[in-house]
Amino acid sequence: NTSELQLAGADLYDGSCGPTKSAAAYATSPWGIFFYFLPKMFLFLIESETNKNREECIPEIARQQRKQQLQAQAKDPRKSVATLDAFEEKLRRVKPIKAHEILHVIGLLIA
Repeated sequence: NTSELQLAGADLYDGSCGPTKSAAAYATSPWGIFFYFLPKMFLFLIESETNKNREECIPEIARQQRKQQLQAQAKDPRKSVATLDAFEEKLRRVKPIKAHEILHVIGLLIA
C-alpha cells in the first residue's frame, strides 16, 4: 500500500524576508551592490590564480609553439626554429594580469 510510504512535509519558512541590512546598505548604487556580491578581494584572488596558472603553463605552451615551428620547417627547410628557451623567455615577458583589468573586462561584458 503506497499511502503508508508517504512522509509528512517539512514546515514552511515563516521568518522575515527581504535583503539583509548589509546588502541594503550597498544597494544605494549599482557599483555598491556589484562589489557586495563580487568583493575586491575576490578580484585579487582571480588575479593571483590566473597568473600562477599562466606561469605553470609556459613550458608546455613553449613546447607546443616549437613543435609547430618544427613541423613548418619540415615542409620548408628555409624556415628557422627558435630554441625552447627563447619561446619560454618570450612568454615570460608578457605582463601579468592585474585585478583592475579583470574588473574592466567584467564592466565591458555588463555594458
